[in-house]
Amino acid sequence: MKGKILASLLLIILLLPSESKSLQDFSLPSLMDPAKRFSLSEFKGKLILLNFWTIGCPYCREELTILDKVQSLYPEDVKVIAVLYATPKEIKIVKAWIQQANIRNILVLLDSEGSIFNSYGVIAVPYTVVISRNGEKLTEFRGALPEEIIISIVEKSLK
Repeated sequence: MKGKILASLLLIILLLPSESKSLQDFSLPSLMDPAKRFSLSEFKGKLILLNFWTIGCPYCREELTILDKVQSLYPEDVKVIAVLYATPKEIKIVKAWIQQANIRNILVLLDSEGSIFNSYGVIAVPYTVVISRNGEKLTEFRGALPEEIIISIVEKSLK
């Protein structure tokens, strides 16, 4: 009971409106197929969960497995984009972890220079921005969230 109350309070705080504004578009290569590049604007019309992470962050890895599940629950309405900051030495490790963790539904993009991390003001990971169907920032959250909270955020944002 105490946990549900705490989760409800956390959800209310997270869903307080943040300054709604359009976000900077970007184009990054796919981690798994670097010849393919994707831009944020390609997914306008869907609710976007833009997640920033690194392989050295255990909370990021845990949250990515949750986000992969969330993507599978809402394939038509939601797009999860995981922006990875990694050194060239880490890329092989990341690819192996993605396969081992069975991450198949989310789009993982590589920000090898950290330019998108910097432009979005990411100072700690995991960091997630929820973007409306028309490209405006709805809310953001720092730190990993439990699956129930993420699903609640998605459902409220889709209304």
